[in-house]
This record gives sequence, structure tokens and C-alpha cells, in this order.
Amino acid sequence: MSYSPLTMKRRHVLGDICDRCDPVTTVPVYQNDENGEVLGHMDESLGHYADAFTFHLAEDVCKRLSAGYYSYSFGYEFIGDDKVEERKRRIKLTSICINERKIVEPVGPRKLKVPQETPTAA
Repeated sequence: MSYSPLTMKRRHVLGDICDRCDPVTTVPVYQNDENGEVLGHMDESLGHYADAFTFHLAEDVCKRLSAGYYSYSFGYEFIGDDKVEERKRRIKLTSICINERKIVEPVGPRKLKVPQETPTAA
């Protein structure tokens, strides 16, 4: 099974800002923050109506991204009228950062409580 390039639904990647985001040509993808390592790029190469992003990254990164090991953060610019409320303004993506999710380990072993049988009088 090939993981690279990886295509994901636009709404899955952008979440709540999907409706406000302008179409993307090519955006760099970074590890952790914009000062981090450039891993590759992301685009909408399937066309405007495909409603999907294609990530062009190393195969091992694509595999982990498809399995949900990363969360997303975005660099963006506001577009248009300054008089519109900030939460309603259109945005243009300038970068995407993928951040490794923190896995929380349990503190100690879990003990299951087994219900005890009550003695019955014979």
C-alpha cells in the first residue's frame, strides 16, 4: 500500500476555518512550527471541485498523518475588508504545521474489580 502522496478531505484538515479559507495553490508543510523542518508541500491539485488537499511528503510521514498521529496548526493572512469582524474574515493559508500528538501513558496498572458472590444459605 502506498501512502505518498496523501489526499485528505479539506474539511478534515481545516476544521472550523474551512468555509473561510480561500483556495490554495501550494503551501509549505513544516514540522511543529514555521521555524521547524520543511517536510514538503500541500496543494489542491485535484481541482477546485475535488474538495481535497494533497500532501506531498515522505512516505513515513504520510503514513503517520493518515493514522492520526499528527494534529494541524496553520499560518494564515486575513484577506479583504478590515471592517468585518475578525472571526468572519476570509483567510489565505501561508503554511501548515503538523504537530505530533502527545500520548499519555497510564500511571499504574489498572485493577479490575470482580464482583464477589454472596454466600447463600443452604
